[in-house]
Amino acid sequence: MKVSALDVRRASGRIAALGLVCLPLLGGASAPADTSAAVAQVLPMASDLLEIKFAEGQEIRLRDGRPVDLRGRALTGAATSRVFELVARGEWFRSHDVSEEKLEAMRAQGRLAAGEELPDLNLYFRLRLPRGLDAKTIAEQLRTLPEVEAVYHVPTPAPAPVAPDYYTPSSGSYQRYQDAAPGGIDSRYAATLPGGQGTNVRICDVEYSFNSSHVDLAGVTVVGTTPADPFSNTNHGTAVMGVYGGAANGQGVTGIAPGAQKYFAAAQTTAGFNVGAAITSCAANISAGDIILIEQQTWGPQSTGSSDCYGCVPVEWYKPYYDAIKTAVAANKIVVETAGNGSQNLDDAVYSTGNSGHYPFLAQNDSGAILVGAGLSSGWGTTARYAHTYSNHGSTLDLQGWGDSIVTSGYGDLFSADGVNGWYTGSFGGTSGAGPIVTGAAASLQGRHKALLGYSLTPAQLKAVLRNTGTPYGGTKNIGPLPNLRAAFNSLSAPGACTAGGVSIAGGCWYLGGFDQSCQDVCASRGGYSSLTASYVGAPSQGGSVSNCQQVLTALGYPGAVTAVTRSDSLALGCHRWSTGALYWQTSPVFDPASKSYGNAAQLACACMN
Repeated sequence: MKVSALDVRRASGRIAALGLVCLPLLGGASAPADTSAAVAQVLPMASDLLEIKFAEGQEIRLRDGRPVDLRGRALTGAATSRVFELVARGEWFRSHDVSEEKLEAMRAQGRLAAGEELPDLNLYFRLRLPRGLDAKTIAEQLRTLPEVEAVYHVPTPAPAPVAPDYYTPSSGSYQRYQDAAPGGIDSRYAATLPGGQGTNVRICDVEYSFNSSHVDLAGVTVVGTTPADPFSNTNHGTAVMGVYGGAANGQGVTGIAPGAQKYFAAAQTTAGFNVGAAITSCAANISAGDIILIEQQTWGPQSTGSSDCYGCVPVEWYKPYYDAIKTAVAANKIVVETAGNGSQNLDDAVYSTGNSGHYPFLAQNDSGAILVGAGLSSGWGTTARYAHTYSNHGSTLDLQGWGDSIVTSGYGDLFSADGVNGWYTGSFGGTSGAGPIVTGAAASLQGRHKALLGYSLTPAQLKAVLRNTGTPYGGTKNIGPLPNLRAAFNSLSAPGACTAGGVSIAGGCWYLGGFDQSCQDVCASRGGYSSLTASYVGAPSQGGSVSNCQQVLTALGYPGAVTAVTRSDSLALGCHRWSTGALYWQTSPVFDPASKSYGNAAQLACACMN
């Protein structure tokens, strides 16, 4: 049944701003030395589960139920054998559900795109200890082994905290966060333009669960291991998805990006609780330019264990999850990460001490994710876009969304007459509510950019556009600007005329380089290399195809049959003409814009920015 403006006006003025799902503070090596003892008394960690990261440069993999060095050099010493014998009755399993091959391909792609080394996620394992062994003692013994880089006590899931109730100054209009700036993000305007509803974009939400039968949430694809919600409550995920992806079906709510394809990966599955595995499951099932939303938070060094989640911080505070995020971003996946409801200044010195030297909130350690804080809604008048008292803040935050008064699916406090599959709320909030508002804006912008220019923005580019065009935050606590989609769309420009020798295809200018040129060389004087090259004629996983290659080469003056060749190494020449005149589409797991052929015998087809 349709929820009208009258229904909203009749709704209670109470704001029950539901907070984000909490994870407990990291234990063992991840806890600051001066607080670990106190935290261990009040915050739960898995008593029989450890996460082990073997040192980089090794090829340790799980075989026959235990870690094995495929090169035959490691895990053979006497000390290692003694520790492994102690845990022989335990259960070893990989930290990530995604296959070894896909994780390695993701890492290779990210390494080339980011220009830096990335952690080998295949070196992360979890160990379920046999009954009677003390996790702290075994962790200390594992840390002494030369093959081991780090050992972590795995955080356990905690219930979603409820943020304080707030008085709503006025009921306002239906789904006011979609109104024009400065009050909203202007997604009603965005929806009128091609691509503005998130067309050709995928969004993968990391949650516990959602109501797959809700009338506004049809067609959600579940990826990864089978979900196992520890709290048996689908409302949180249902509300989050409704904000960014509610169906445009003439009833209930309409999401900011209803044209985007919805995916879901469970933070807790039948294999256990593991946010990092959910992140990589998302990354492996979506394409470059698509979006991962992380609706989780974790206990931090200031946490007291209280139900309001005071001291909670973004999940990247836990190094294994940071590594998963960084790998996904390097593989050109947009990651939106809720900053948490911990009332913390993430610039505080406590966040650059302890934690085994892992300080993700410092600028030099930025994971590349979009960190989202919670701002006061437009109903607060002159203090709109000020940070909510519960919202984390600091220089590491990138953008904000509303933290109160969000109308969306689930809970039933606004409308419940049609039963649970038609429940709606008028009081969703917290950083849980802010995250999907920014996610919807990101999907809308990405869809518009693809419709206008034919290729995706990179994570850094998309973040920069939303930050540079958003409505500034108020007050003294930085939570970033509120997205303004009209201004963001206006900052995009249609492709101009190509310079001599270029042809316009799929929103980019294409050129055929010389025999001694990489795509970076070809585009150096033409506005720079465009990622359209990889997404149009790169590996199939990036969106490339032999037919696209044939289209480009024909337009450049070289018609004829194109032969597809797949390589297993990193030399991906993409679409090119060989010195013999033969035409090839040669791919590997990732296209490298700096690649040149053996003997410089190929002319590469490259898209440039002009």
